[in-house]
Amino acid sequence: MKKNTLFKIIAITAFVLAVLSWILPASATSGTELASLGLVRVSLYEFLYYPLLAVQFFLQPFLFVLAVGGLYGILNETGKYRNILEKIAKSLKRNSIFNINFFNIRSIKLNIWIKLITIHYNTNAMWNNNFNGI
Repeated sequence: MKKNTLFKIIAITAFVLAVLSWILPASATSGTELASLGLVRVSLYEFLYYPLLAVQFFLQPFLFVLAVGGLYGILNETGKYRNILEKIAKSLKRNSIFNINFFNIRSIKLNIWIKLITIHYNTNAMWNNNFNGI
């Protein structure tokens, strides 16, 4: 019986990558240049610390998604969410032509603003002689 196969695969992959850090040199790119950083070895401390660092980094977004999902589940169970959606759908059904035109006008205004900002940026770059074919 196979248990924890995903955990085993992740652990083996992490171990192989840690061993490869002792064999292969690291490199970095800066623009079009490739610079060698030499051997950047992963120590035992770093190997054990990286999972804790990952938990610290991803804990807040994970808890936020969990809380939003829980609230959505509660709203779905109580039936209030369904009632609110039906009310919104009825109000939009009555005034559908107005709503469609309103959203089209807003998107057209947004598109015009984006074009104006782009034109402004390009003309500023040309005036400052920094125009590199943006």
